[in-house]
Parts: sequence; C-alpha cells; structure tokens
Amino acid sequence: MKKISRLFWGLGFITLAVFLVLSQMHLITAQFSVWNAIVGLLCAALLISSIADRSFGGVFFSLGLFWLTFAETLGLPKVSLWNIIIIIILLTIGFNIIFPHKHKRHEYITDGECENSKFRKYQKTVDEENGGIVSCSNSFGELSKYINVSDFKQAHIENSFGELKVYLDQAQPADTTVNIEVSNSFGQTTLFIPKDWNVIQSINVFLGSVDEKRRFETTTQVTCYITGSVSFGEIEIVYV
Repeated sequence: MKKISRLFWGLGFITLAVFLVLSQMHLITAQFSVWNAIVGLLCAALLISSIADRSFGGVFFSLGLFWLTFAETLGLPKVSLWNIIIIIILLTIGFNIIFPHKHKRHEYITDGECENSKFRKYQKTVDEENGGIVSCSNSFGELSKYINVSDFKQAHIENSFGELKVYLDQAQPADTTVNIEVSNSFGQTTLFIPKDWNVIQSINVFLGSVDEKRRFETTTQVTCYITGSVSFGEIEIVYV
C-alpha cells in the first residue's frame, strides 16, 4: 500500500503543478486558486483514505469540504457552513447505525490455502476451487493464496484496497494452456509464476503499472495467458 500512497501523492502534486502552469498560460478558463487546488487534492486524499478505512465521517467530511470550496465555481447550491456540519454529523450517525463497525476482535487466520500472518479488521475474502478453476478475491487486507491444483485450468483473481500474493509454482496444468484473469484496484497483486511457463499478458493499465521480474526462457509447452486490468495500483509478475 505504500507504493499506492506514493503513486497517488506523486500524481496529485504533478497534476497540481500542471494545473498551475496551464492557469498561468490562460489555457484553463476555470478560476481555481492555488488554495482551491490544494484543498481539492487534500479532499481526494482524505476521501480515498476514508473509503479504505471504512470511515463514514471522513468520507462525508471530505465531500462537505469539497462542496464548501467549489460550490460557487461549479455552480452548486450554496449551503452555509453550519448546515454542512449538521448534514455531515447526521449522515455519519445514520450510516454508522445502518452499517455498524465490527467490534475490535482480532482473528489470526492459519488456513492452509489462504494463509496470512497479520491481524485483519475489515477484510473480505473469497476462496473457491472447482474443476481446475480457482477464484480468489481480497479487499481491505493482506492475503496469500497457494494454488496446488492438479488439473489447473483457470484463475480469477481480484484485489482492491489491499495486497494479494498468489503462488502458482505448485499448480499442475490440465492442458498446455492456462488462463489467468486478474483485476487490481487501489492495491498490489503479485503473481508467482513458474519460470518455465510461456506467459503472454495483455493487462489494461490506468494510472498503475505491470512489472515482470526474473523472466526466463521457457522450457515447456505450457502457455499462460494473463488478462485483466489494473487501476491506481500495481501488478507484479515474478517468475520462480
């Protein structure tokens, strides 16, 4: 998650700098001040952080601050500061009642298939295997998935606001072709692929990255097709 944080803040400040340059060149007609631009960046950072922490107060506070700052510029209805504060408080209380936070109960999970050595709070996971098809998803936490399937055909992998590691070095393909579909947003997914597989990846990237490490020459006829998408995050393919 540290890489995602660095990526977000880096892109944020670069965007702010580009905006200021274009404003000075009169290529942007909207009248945003430097202060408004900084507040907008902070609102976006607070909103994303609050969503990750499942903090309703933070979400509504960031939206309220955005409304107060940009109401006139964007033509939004003008609302007083005290009304915004009352609305934020009421929405926060209401959502916390409907979606109460779990008690701070720490669970230490030692499942053989999805093993993780850290305590989790709001993590959601899915782990299914059926007929050589594996599905694994993770959100708001860290997870390691070991695929030890003797007739491996496909894998569907999803990760959001977390870190997911998937080990396929013990998987035994049912045929000469395997397919992996991976979706990663606001997090990091690492795939550990056998070094003798011929990997062909076509992952759509939006404000993220796909990195391959330790690529070797293939020695088997197994071809692995990796498709999917990554946004505001990173997918690593490590050959082992």
